[in-house]
Amino acid sequence: MNPKTSFNPQEPIIDSLKQEIYELEILNRHIKKENETLREKNKLDKAIHDNTILHLGLWYKKNRKLKRKNRSLKRTVINLKYRLLMKKPRMIVTSKKSKRRKLDVLTEVSEQMY
Repeated sequence: MNPKTSFNPQEPIIDSLKQEIYELEILNRHIKKENETLREKNKLDKAIHDNTILHLGLWYKKNRKLKRKNRSLKRTVINLKYRLLMKKPRMIVTSKKSKRRKLDVLTEVSEQMY
């Protein structure tokens, strides 16, 4: 028998196994690429998260400082208003008629005294 013409009954099984091995290798390469992509994405997400947390921390710290400064400035404004009120005598608002009346009463009293 000629080896080219001989038919081996296990050849189809061997061919199908080779095909499966080839497909598994391709699938394995695809899975490795996906894993690498996911690792890179995870690194990027972690970097973005760390950066966001850092900025939030800085923002929170700055916000606290500004609130403290705002409270201090409010107290200062209140103290200034209080000092101004204490220094400046309050004006008594009276009408012209009542001023004339007061003057009239004062002249009457002074006249009666002499």
